[in-house]
Amino acid sequence: MNFMKTNGTRILAIAVFLYLLLLIASFSIKAQPDYRFKNPVLISGTDLAIGAKYRFNNVKPGIDGIMTIADLTGGMTLSELDGGSGFDDAFQPYINCAAKKRGYVEFLLEFVNNGTGTPANQLEVPLTAIDIDGWEFPDEKLYELDEFEVSPASYVNYSLTGSALDIKKTANWYEAKNNSAVTYDGIDTAQKDVMFTMVHANVNSIRFRVGADNKSKQNTMRLRSVYFQKFTYANSFLAKSPLLYFRGNEKHKKVELQWQLENTAGLRSVVIEKSTQSSSFKSIGEVWISNNAGSNYFRFNDNEALSGNSLYRLRLVSQNGTVEYSNILSFRDNFASQNSFKVYPGVIGSNATVTVKAIKPGAAVFEMVDLSGRIVHRQQLVVNEGNNSIQLNNINTLTAGNYIAVVKIDNTVYSQQVLKQ
Repeated sequence: MNFMKTNGTRILAIAVFLYLLLLIASFSIKAQPDYRFKNPVLISGTDLAIGAKYRFNNVKPGIDGIMTIADLTGGMTLSELDGGSGFDDAFQPYINCAAKKRGYVEFLLEFVNNGTGTPANQLEVPLTAIDIDGWEFPDEKLYELDEFEVSPASYVNYSLTGSALDIKKTANWYEAKNNSAVTYDGIDTAQKDVMFTMVHANVNSIRFRVGADNKSKQNTMRLRSVYFQKFTYANSFLAKSPLLYFRGNEKHKKVELQWQLENTAGLRSVVIEKSTQSSSFKSIGEVWISNNAGSNYFRFNDNEALSGNSLYRLRLVSQNGTVEYSNILSFRDNFASQNSFKVYPGVIGSNATVTVKAIKPGAAVFEMVDLSGRIVHRQQLVVNEGNNSIQLNNINTLTAGNYIAVVKIDNTVYSQQVLKQ
């Protein structure tokens, strides 16, 4: 591939609500990755050799990334750890591919608190290999490949039709290898037929590999790119979810979860999982679908009193063993004293949850307003007395940019600025 690409930034004038004008004037809008990798600093080991460790400061606010070169195989070497061309926010190593060799560079990425070595759990870490293409030499071809290691709570996504990649799972790794040797100019997220995504949940470290199968007699250098952002695919590997919604309500420090399934065919069970700020997700209950024939609506009560911050999600297990995860609901025992409305997370990807306090059962209206004042999304919410955590529908259809999230409830209007990726 060529070593050039461009990023654009659009400056938008802001006119939303009069009382917010001075707060949100002159925002710069751009689809942003969840994590940014710039200016690595060697902190130990020999530069570009196995065992070398680098610190990327502020890959997201308050979080640093420690990148270790874990392995080099098949005569592969590194020319540069993170090149400045292409997607500047992506992690972009230049790799040297030996003639007639198949190899890779393996990286270990650890998330730590800023300026320390203290591990920092991340709720969600998406990474996408971009432009896994190839090259045709006079004598033979080169096929790029990337590999992502699976974690206890991870899933992959890619295009099932029209793809130029062969995807396979071996042991604890998913491999995406180019099968056409066609080269795409630059590094571009428009070419989804040569892209591959993995999303991890609740991790503080991940492993991945970038490499190539060079069948030519010529040595060559390739620019690889791993972009820490989720993407949607028109013909997705992920089938349509059987989950219609997942929401919850907290009252007197007791949390009740509710969900509805559209289609239970092929579904074996639904596992309810819980996490706190200091622990990974653990199962607190399971519903066996075969025991609930004829009922697609479910409730689950957490018997443990709410303390601190608690996260809930569903793990949907199919008959063939494949797993899908729901959106995540967040509850805090001091939520009422701090705020009555919050969109979670503040930087929205393909899904989001709204938390709102209601003084009585009833209805609320959620709206997303763009920076010209247009209502671009509206959703009716059913709320119960107490703190409600509700999944927002069709958020993935919104254009990337800055918005004002608004909830109207009990003759009160709440608002929050959010960024849609």
